[in-house]
Amino acid sequence: VDHVTDLLAWNGAFERFMRPTALLDAEPPNLLRYTFLKPASRRLYRDWGATARGQVGDLRAASSRLQQREDVKGLVEELCARSSEFERLWAMQDVGEHRRGITRLVHPMVGQLDLQFEVLIVSGPSEYRLVTYLPVDDVGSVTLARAVAEASDRPALRMVDRAPA
Repeated sequence: VDHVTDLLAWNGAFERFMRPTALLDAEPPNLLRYTFLKPASRRLYRDWGATARGQVGDLRAASSRLQQREDVKGLVEELCARSSEFERLWAMQDVGEHRRGITRLVHPMVGQLDLQFEVLIVSGPSEYRLVTYLPVDDVGSVTLARAVAEASDRPALRMVDRAPA
């Protein structure tokens, strides 16, 4: 995931699990656009408000880094024009870097599922985040395994082409 929440790469299990949620429909998929512009996100995130606030706080933190400001500015302008909820949260000026936590979902195929996430931030001229998700309990492990059972039929890793135009 990059600093403006574009998903740049994911594995087959993530593809299988997230495809029914509409997150991967855009090219490239973007977490903020999905959360604020796709009605499906409100069905997916059990606590949509907390998820939205967290994502905006992460973006606000990214906007403080000089090398990322212009990219962030463009996304912020787009989302403010298209979502009054994003505009309201952005105006609150909350800053946060969420490196771990629990995402509470209602998946369209398997129902309620809580996933613990950990974020590794890789800094350099560009900043990237490697996010891992694991079930919080044994019931979640079985549920997730059922949801991604066909993932082995897909490529092991999917990467978005980011070649310059």
